[in-house]
Amino acid sequence: MNFLHTARNRRPALAGLRPFSQLRSQLRSLSQPLPIWAALSALRPHRFAPRHALSLAWLLGVCGLLCIAPAHAAEPHGVKGVQGVVSKVTDGDSLWLTPAGKPPIEIRLRDIDAPEACQPWGNEARAALAELALNKVATLQTSGRDTYGRTVGALMIDDLNVGKFMVENGHAWSTRSRWDQGPLVKQEKMARALSRGLHGTPGAVQPVDFRRSHGKCDAAESTQPTPVLPTASAVKR
Repeated sequence: MNFLHTARNRRPALAGLRPFSQLRSQLRSLSQPLPIWAALSALRPHRFAPRHALSLAWLLGVCGLLCIAPAHAAEPHGVKGVQGVVSKVTDGDSLWLTPAGKPPIEIRLRDIDAPEACQPWGNEARAALAELALNKVATLQTSGRDTYGRTVGALMIDDLNVGKFMVENGHAWSTRSRWDQGPLVKQEKMARALSRGLHGTPGAVQPVDFRRSHGKCDAAESTQPTPVLPTASAVKR
């Protein structure tokens, strides 16, 4: 009985709200101006109304996000593609792209980490990238800049992703993060299983570990001319 009595006498949370027309007529009927505190007190809703107001605001916010999300999802990753010619290869994950009529852009390939120039397989990785991309027309999809000011992005030659190619053929690792082994870890594992490139050499270490134990390479080693592979490398496109 107590439960039924409570349910019958329970009023809706917004039942205490006064119709706006009624409040307006009451205010107009007053002969003297109403103090601001009294006006606010008259407009104050039921004590449970703020809870519902917050819920309504939350629902409107979610609705707004759902309406905006498809517009952002339709946009491509990064900015529009920049097309140019690969004019220089610095190492296995860095190169220069020269757009037509514009100055060259220093590029750091996204999602990969190639051996340092002074590290074992560093020259082979740079030669593989040069053989693939040097003097080729390529399209860059940028995604930001690194700490050295280089433009970071994915480089495409026709329908070939250059960074993915380098990892698949054992010339680079998938970039690690605090949470996972990077977006190209599947390609890296395949290259390791097939002993491709640097994975076929004993004692191969990732560049981050090499820098931690040996330091950075000298500037002279990083600016050497782009090497050329003496023989056809075991590269699979």
